[in-house]
Amino acid sequence: MNLVTGSTGIVGIHVMLALLRRGEEVKALCRKTSDRQTVADVFAHYGAADLYPKIVWAEGDLLDRQSLVEALQDVDTVYHAAAVVSFCKKDRKAMWAANVEGTANMVDAAIASGVGAFCHVSSIGALGKAMGGGIVTEDTPWQVDDRRSVYSQSKFRQEMEVWRGAENGLNVVVVNPGVVLGPGRKGRSSALIAQTMKRGTSFYTDGATGYVDARDVAQAMVELTAQKLYGQRFVVVGHNSETRTVQTLFAEAFGKKPPYRKASRNMLYLAAFAAKTAAFFTGSRPALTYESVRAIGGHQKYSSEKLTNAIGLKFMSLEDSVRNMASFYMK
Repeated sequence: MNLVTGSTGIVGIHVMLALLRRGEEVKALCRKTSDRQTVADVFAHYGAADLYPKIVWAEGDLLDRQSLVEALQDVDTVYHAAAVVSFCKKDRKAMWAANVEGTANMVDAAIASGVGAFCHVSSIGALGKAMGGGIVTEDTPWQVDDRRSVYSQSKFRQEMEVWRGAENGLNVVVVNPGVVLGPGRKGRSSALIAQTMKRGTSFYTDGATGYVDARDVAQAMVELTAQKLYGQRFVVVGHNSETRTVQTLFAEAFGKKPPYRKASRNMLYLAAFAAKTAAFFTGSRPALTYESVRAIGGHQKYSSEKLTNAIGLKFMSLEDSVRNMASFYMK
């Protein structure tokens, strides 16, 4: 039996689908308030609605240790995809609790339950930075940097908890995906890019980073775990791309005019200030923050050579990934 955490997130949904298509049993850890309908919608999008009823749902919370022990009954393999992704100050405490404390609880429960394998979804945000146009790999050392987002810091600490588990006998595989492109819940992760371009905008943002299809992430996780490549981490990035290129592909997929006006850094910071002010009066979360402006303005390239050498994964094209997301959000 496989337990998938973060089961209603983009990665978790695709991992469950990949496992079920292999004929494996899947148990999904979720909170009472989790949005299971999105899972059903994504399965239907891929023509796999018949597989959705095969999911065994286990209510629990990463901060509730007893619920984790109960969820791990009869489980041999854990796919830990749960994490809070945010660049908003209001979410910092919750993000640190879920990503670091919650993962520590999950690792402890897995060790106590005698789990055979633990595949953890980290992030390129937990990797170091390559200076002077270099390529980031699994071995690029982490640097303490005040400009690192709280999200990146929490993912680094989260991964350290997983390696602590490895030191205590847990068979661990870690993947560090780039920006994951795939259908899922609105208002989260890459869905924000898709939604913005679906509405239409004339502005594009500077920056470049690594992108990867959610289906490729799921396949990598399942294959790496099946081949028992324990004690290793793998960068999972299919394409290094300019942000403008991705925005343009989404605009075209939605039948909108591609963005043609560059949003300067000062313009973005001004927009972030306006969003912060509006959020103060409405009590909502700002759509843009100072941290997110710094994040989208970076320029980094990543290498997945270790992964492709290990399992021979051929990544889906960036165009296919974008069209897949657009077709889901247009339904």
